Amino acid sequence: MTSGFVNLGTPPIRPTEPFAAFDAEIIRTIEKAICEAWNLLRCSARIDLSTANETDITKELQDSIIDVMNSGSVNGFVPELFNHPSRDGSVMDYSGNIQKRSQISQFICQNLCPYL
Repeated sequence: MTSGFVNLGTPPIRPTEPFAAFDAEIIRTIEKAICEAWNLLRCSARIDLSTANETDITKELQDSIIDVMNSGSVNGFVPELFNHPSRDGSVMDYSGNIQKRSQISQFICQNLCPYL
């Protein structure tokens, strides 16, 4: 297809995503859990955030996210709905390409994905 005046402003053709976007409530729940975990970490004596390196802080944040999940302090953020967070995992996008490794990934339980 050649570019020209006729097709200016036409959005590019994209592959169809194999899943619907996550519900906004799921995103808010994860955000609340991360904020709660950060507050726990900030207020705890487990690590000195002013001197710790990024790897140690990320490890402690992961542990804090698990603590929040197990405590039930964030409504809906429970092991029955979410897997434990993982560190340094590669993530595949909807087109099958491996994306940059994130510091911490939070996944929804596989058996719930069709219902979201």
